[in-house]
Amino acid sequence: MIVLDLSGADGPQTLFTSKSQPYTAADLALDGNLLYWLTYRSSLRLFDISNPAAPILVGEVAIPSDMQAIVAQDNYLYLVENLPPGDRKDALRVFDNSAPLHPLELGLHSLSSQGIELDVIDDRAYVRVWNGSLETIDLSDPAAPRLLYTLTGLSGAYFYPPYLFTAGM
Repeated sequence: MIVLDLSGADGPQTLFTSKSQPYTAADLALDGNLLYWLTYRSSLRLFDISNPAAPILVGEVAIPSDMQAIVAQDNYLYLVENLPPGDRKDALRVFDNSAPLHPLELGLHSLSSQGIELDVIDDRAYVRVWNGSLETIDLSDPAAPRLLYTLTGLSGAYFYPPYLFTAGM
């Protein structure tokens, strides 16, 4: 892990460099002072970053394999799972995260294609999927996420909640 301070006018300053991490990060998320390091190896590494110059590994949690994206907020973890062709469908998984070292899966919503990007705003998840769509999922009941609508045929997209900018549909 490398921590850079980007606030200086002279450019980035390295605050921290660790030994190489055992697994490549698929995605990172921050909730308070807890950094979630999602690996490609079925694990979630948790770091206390209350002192950014000295992150501390708090623990590692085994999670289902092939997770691609993560959001951590308000005692929930939201993970996008991408599975090899022929396995069960790609999905958005919702976990109770009130005990970060012991997340409890609450719900799952199957996606139409491989998820590549995830944003969670209030009680909605916005998942960009590989087929050029944006799936909007209702999370008001975390145990039963449900599809609200899908925008298809997006040609390049940038999501700036609550707005979506796209080159075409």
